[in-house]
Amino acid sequence: MKRLYLIGLAIVLGAGLVFLAGCEDEEETTGPVQKETGELDNPVYMFVSEIAGNPSIEIDLNLLVISFGLLTDHFGTPKAGKIAAGPEPGTIQEWVYIDHDSSDYWHIFECTVLVTYDDGREFQFSGIDSIRAGYNSTFTWDYDPGTTTSLNFRAHLNYDVVADVDTGQYVYHAALDLAWPNQSDFICNGNAIHCGFMNYSGDSCRVDMCFWETITDVYMDVAAQELGSCPISGQQSFEFTLDKECQGTSHIDSLDFRGDWAMSYIYADSSMNITHENATTRWTRTEICR
Repeated sequence: MKRLYLIGLAIVLGAGLVFLAGCEDEEETTGPVQKETGELDNPVYMFVSEIAGNPSIEIDLNLLVISFGLLTDHFGTPKAGKIAAGPEPGTIQEWVYIDHDSSDYWHIFECTVLVTYDDGREFQFSGIDSIRAGYNSTFTWDYDPGTTTSLNFRAHLNYDVVADVDTGQYVYHAALDLAWPNQSDFICNGNAIHCGFMNYSGDSCRVDMCFWETITDVYMDVAAQELGSCPISGQQSFEFTLDKECQGTSHIDSLDFRGDWAMSYIYADSSMNITHENATTRWTRTEICR
């Protein structure tokens, strides 16, 4: 009897050791992934940062200026300040005041806008932009630059891109909320999705991409609006996917950048900290921008 008891005890203890060993192995595999520090001259990083950095932010700036332009054309008086990185209001080729939502104070526009940059790039936007003005904690039907303390933009736009021999098509959905702490500066929060493709080097390579963006407390002062400086503070974060299909011998064909990526721009102390990362590697750089 005593022998059977000892055998049973040995079996129980053995099972316990196996259980503990299994738990120990599981703990070892659940730690954070240690990513490599990427070199800034890496060709994959250089290409991804070129197509997924400033161009993504430019689209948001374009929406702000398009919306300010619609407000100016419709109500006649602009809000103080303008966005230097975007188009002038005169580039709005056509707009129609479709409707208004009297219960929620939205002004709904259908518009077509051509944006041309000094480097030759062209963006052709078309779609719906809804705008709502607020004063303190309430919404107002009339937009008055002297008293308006907040603006809400809800955009659903298509846009075509032409840059030398490169062309692309995208859809862009955005919800941006602006608040004015004073008469000249504003703080932007919101989120956006833009998805589409670019044909590079003629038609030899097509890159499909989709971005999910979050904007958190981006503070735009007069220098950021009129001189093209970076914001004083805040953050823009992106998650995005990239894929490609190439024919021929384009330099893009040799780059392996397919998959999921993340990117962030953090503004502070007259500089911006920029991070790009994929599943294995993280690239970080800091630029003085004011």
